[in-house]
Amino acid sequence: MEDVNRYLKLATLDQFKSSKGKINYFSWGQGPTIVFIHGLADSKEAFVFISSILSHKFRCIGLDIPKVVLGSSTKDRNLLDSYTEFIKDFIETKVKSPVVLFGSSFGSTLSINLASQTSESVLGLILQGGFVYRPLNFIERSSAFLASLFPFNGGTFPYLEFVMKSQHYEAFKGKPSYRWERLVKSVSKAYFSTTGRLAAAINQIDLRNKALGFQKPVLLIDGEVDPLIGPQVRETLYNAFPDGEKVVIKGGGHLLPYSHPEEIAVHMAAFLNKVFPSDRILSAL
Repeated sequence: MEDVNRYLKLATLDQFKSSKGKINYFSWGQGPTIVFIHGLADSKEAFVFISSILSHKFRCIGLDIPKVVLGSSTKDRNLLDSYTEFIKDFIETKVKSPVVLFGSSFGSTLSINLASQTSESVLGLILQGGFVYRPLNFIERSSAFLASLFPFNGGTFPYLEFVMKSQHYEAFKGKPSYRWERLVKSVSKAYFSTTGRLAAAINQIDLRNKALGFQKPVLLIDGEVDPLIGPQVRETLYNAFPDGEKVVIKGGGHLLPYSHPEEIAVHMAAFLNKVFPSDRILSAL
């Protein structure tokens, strides 16, 4: 729990407000900036463990994807752009410096989209469990639609942890129990409506051309036994970033920031030392 205690003591928790809504975020550490964007049904809490390691040498900023971006709707085909524009506004207003984006799962699509629009302020991409193209099947589309209708959070679902364990617990075996507990706590706060509307947007996302146009350093991190990102989805991502560094975490699943933060931090530190000027940082570990 030392990393959590350090977070509660040292990280700055704040809120960014604009005409589009509000973003809750944490800022921790000083130095070159990494902006973390989480996946569906998750929160900025996903990046506490990684930031505990990297905040010694980097400025780590974790965002909460907002429940609603004003001006967008469930049927808005430009939902991805609406969320991207909101995060872009946050970076330009609050960060005010070039960044490396870390996008986890659905956060990878926001990161790629943002990097394609503001390449001058995005020095590199780190995509974990990411994708550039992932059409949904009928069951996934139906589930996303139904979820979008319910304005309740995951804590109201009595079998939430049981369902999560059936997919993700294998990667947490042998890990400190509090990591799994913080994951469950984070997911229990996510609203079905937000998760559903963003999940539905996945079916319309095709970022292959935008990815190919990004000519800066890219690190692709995947879990060996990721139950949500299959070989075809991963291959499509790799093809979109043919020059990207590729790392597969042994025994890792889809929720690597919770289960394998040390392994991610090692690869991130090596990558970041290549992206940022060598005279500014030596090593994060």
